[in-house]
Formats: sequence, C-alpha cells, structure tokens
Amino acid sequence: MKNRIKYFFLSLKIKKKFMLGMLLIILILSSCIGKLTFNASKELIKRNTIELTTELLNQYAENIYNKTEALRETAFQASKEFVKNNSLDNNMYIRDIEVLINRRLNDMVSQYRSSSNDYIEAVCVTGNDGYFYWGHKDNVNKYYIDNDYIRKTILLLKNQEESSFWMPTENNETIIFVSKMVSPDTLISHGYIILFINKDYFLTLDNKTSSISNDQIAIIKGNNEVLIKDDILGKEEILQDINSRKERIFSIEDNGVKYSAVSTKIQNKNWKVISIISEKKLLSNINHLRTIITLVCIVISMLALIIAYIIAGGVTKNIRLLEKNMQKVEDGNFNVRVKPSTYDEVGLLSLRFNYMMKKINELINTVYVERIKKQEAEFEVLKAQINPHFLYNTLGSVKWLSRMQGEKKIEDMVDSLIYILRVSIKGDKYITINDELLYINKYIDLQKIRFEDRFRMVYNIDTDIMNCYVLQFILQPIVENAIYHGLEISKGNGIITINGFKKDESIILEVIDNGVGMTEEQYNKIISDDNTKYSGLNSIGIANVDKRIKMYFGTSNGITIKSELGKGTTVSITLPYIENRYDLDD
Repeated sequence: MKNRIKYFFLSLKIKKKFMLGMLLIILILSSCIGKLTFNASKELIKRNTIELTTELLNQYAENIYNKTEALRETAFQASKEFVKNNSLDNNMYIRDIEVLINRRLNDMVSQYRSSSNDYIEAVCVTGNDGYFYWGHKDNVNKYYIDNDYIRKTILLLKNQEESSFWMPTENNETIIFVSKMVSPDTLISHGYIILFINKDYFLTLDNKTSSISNDQIAIIKGNNEVLIKDDILGKEEILQDINSRKERIFSIEDNGVKYSAVSTKIQNKNWKVISIISEKKLLSNINHLRTIITLVCIVISMLALIIAYIIAGGVTKNIRLLEKNMQKVEDGNFNVRVKPSTYDEVGLLSLRFNYMMKKINELINTVYVERIKKQEAEFEVLKAQINPHFLYNTLGSVKWLSRMQGEKKIEDMVDSLIYILRVSIKGDKYITINDELLYINKYIDLQKIRFEDRFRMVYNIDTDIMNCYVLQFILQPIVENAIYHGLEISKGNGIITINGFKKDESIILEVIDNGVGMTEEQYNKIISDDNTKYSGLNSIGIANVDKRIKMYFGTSNGITIKSELGKGTTVSITLPYIENRYDLDD
C-alpha cells in the first residue's frame, strides 16, 4: 500500500503535485489561522462584554444608592407629615381615623405615581397601637395588605439598631422599605411607614439604555439575603459560592451550565450588585463570527488556489512546450524551436534547448556539406582522369570513319557513347525525367548491340511528369542491375518495363523485369552494400542511389524493392514532385 501511494505520487504531473502541495499548505494554514482568529475573537468578545458589564454594574450601583437615599427621603418627609399632624395619635373614632389616613395615603400614592416616584406600588403606616393603614394603586395585589407579614418585618426592625430596613417579598417583584417615624423634636417613635417599591425602580438607569437584562441582575445584602434575584442567584449553594469569592469577576456553574459573574459593591452599604450571563449567551454571536471567519478562509483559500494554478500553469507550460518539441525531434525534425512563455529557470532551459538544436543542425549541415564535397571531389577526380576534348575528338573520328566505311552499327554505338560521355562529364546534379530517359535510351542502345537484342524495353511514362526534375543517374544503375542480374539473357525473352506516374505530391518511377528474381541474401546485399564499388557504367550501386535520394529529399523518399524467385523484380523510386528548377538547392 505504501509503495502504491509512493508510485502514485511519483507518477503525478508536476502541475498536479504543485497543486496538491499548495492545497495541503492552504488547508493547514487556513485551519490554523481560522482557529487562532476565532479563539482570539472569542476571548476579545468575552472580555469586552465583561468590561461593559462591569461598567454598567458600577452605574447600577451608583443608581441604586441614589434611589435608596431618595426613597429614604421620601419616607422621612411622609413620616414628618404624619408626626406633625399627630394623625396616628388622634382621639377620633378609629373608623374616622382610618378613612382619613387611608385617603391621605391614597393621595400620596397618586402623587408618587405621577412623579418620579412612580415605582411606589403602595404605602402602609402603623402606629404604636399596631393598627395598619393602607394607600395603594387600584390594581394592587392583596398580598400587600398581609398584616402578619408586615408585623414580622417590623419585628425584625425592632431587633436592630437601625432606623430603616430593606427586605424582599416572596414574589420577587417588590421590595419593602420599612422606616421608623420619629419626631425630630422629641425623638419619640410614633410608628412605622412601609413603602412597597417595584424592583424595576432599582434596575433602570436614568435616561440610559442597558445591554444587561433585568433578569440577569441580583442585589444581595450582606447577610446573603437577596433583595432582587433570578432563579440561579436565589439558590443557597450559589450564594455561598459567591460570598466565598474575593475577585470581582469569576465563573460559577449550575446544573452543568457555566456562567460568568461580575459583582460590585454599593457605596456606604453592605450590598452587592451581581450580574450573571451564561457562557452560551455571552458567546451567542460567536457562531456568526465563526461563519464569517470560515467564509473568509474559504475565499482566501480559493484565491490562493487560483494564484497557485496560474503559477503552476506558467511553470509547466514551458515544460509541456519542451516535451512537445522533443517529440518532434524524435520524429526527425531538427528545425524545431521553443518560444518560452516565461524566462525563469524552466524558460532558460528552453533557450538552452534551442541553442542545442542549433548546434545539432550546424553539425548535421557540416557533415552533409563535407560528404557532398567529398562526392563532388571524387567525381572531379573521375572526370580529370580523361580529357573530355580528347575523347570527343577521338570518338568523332571513329564515328566519321565508320560512316565512310558504311558501318552503320558502329556509327550508332559511337554516337550513343558520345552522348553518355557528354552527360556524365557535364555533371548536372538535377535533370528532367525526359533527359534521364534519353540517357537511358542511349545506354540501352549500347547494351542491345552487345547482347544482340535479346531483351526489349517498355516505357509507360505519364506526360505530366516528363518535365519534372530528379537527381541525375538514378535509373541507369537499376536498369543495369536488371540486365546483368535479373534477366536470363541467354533465353532472349527478357523484358524491362519503366513506369512513371504522379501519386499525391510524389513521383513514382518503377523498373520491372521478368527475370529470375533474387533471394533475401541478394536483396540485403544490394540494398545495404553502398561502399562496394559497382562495376557498372557509373560505379554507382542501388544502395548508393537510395542514400542520395534520402540525403537530398528526406527519408520519406527513396527506393523499395519487391522480388520473388522465378517471377522477376520490381524496383520503385519515390521522389518529390518538382516542376521548377529554382525550387531545388544546389
């Protein structure tokens, strides 16, 4: 399995490897950055929320202190009125006193409801005789006139040295403030005044809005008595945990739910204001932040992948171009050049490839030119061996003498020999097919005289190729080979056929004999033995002709041989179709 994975990775293209590596790096970096950013943002949100809560709690503490003092002043002014009028000690009938005091208390509540003291739900006064008088809103709960509960409250106050007392009600909606009504002149107690205050009075900031819900705030007295509470802070074990804390900011846990708590003290009072908020609610917006961070990471990752794809494409484009052109070189095209898309290390490699191909071409051309020069030098040596003017003059004399003697056959032989010699010594590299066939006719005339017409020639040449240019001396070695090695001259029925036609953009010349054919060994010797001097007219073998054709016209041209013992031989020559002499290089 390990080797398979390794092989799979090693066989991947460079672009895919680069993209795979970048994908892994981007995923790792995005995950790490996203996680770190999320955690940092989470802690920042938590810290900012707690700092804001602390600041608001300080404002709540100051607000509560001011409002308790205002209520204390309200109670004092009301008690002064009752003490001054001696209402509770009047000797009127109790029924008349009750009506009078209740009316006054109701007027006071109405005044409070229409003023800044609109949170006062009810007012109760009681004299030393223990009789209670009430003033309240129309919809006040009957709970407020539970006189036994009030008596317990007053009893608590009597047991303390303080002149006033705060306590909660069981419904957690109202706070009770009890204050002694003392004459400022005699300092004699005339009874008590009790105010029932809605808890929202303490939990509202003047002219300000708060981000803290009233359900998240509690007010605790020094003896762990909760004046205002929620469901959690009302639990005994939670209160004990809070009182054991020295720090202002701490964490508590209830039923597996974690809460962050912030507390602050109210000046000149042994009270605490505490706000709690669950971790879940504290981080309620963190999921939105997580989504944003995730989307940002995805977008950045996609952009990084696109950039990586562009970079990888630029790098591998040069490699693909280089590979494509190398395949062309493998197919024999040495003229290819690579134009790099960039000029980095891979682009410079392409330029080096171009330089290398240039040098290879120069080397090939050098070898080719040297070989051509060598052949031309050999040909010049051959021509220099015989003085052409001497030969022409001598053969002309023989021809004239034959004519004088009436030797027509000798005259024809000398005439053919003069033509062949003139063409050979002239040394043109390219001639027309028509001239090549004239040269073959003169050569055949000589051979027929020698072999006493024991073979005959057949020509099937398309007229549209007669003026096309081919290399000189490509047919004569093949025809000569057919005469000497193919035909059974002794039988006198030899036939050599020369066909010529155009096929696509090529010229096909065929030399066909009805001779004895050849073995595979003979075939291999003829087609490959180009260095052996052939003893024919031009000392040029078939293999040499094939080499010359390929050298001048490319490897798609040349000679193919088909032969079967007893059935003759067909030699096919493939040449390019060239009508204009100027299309050929000398």
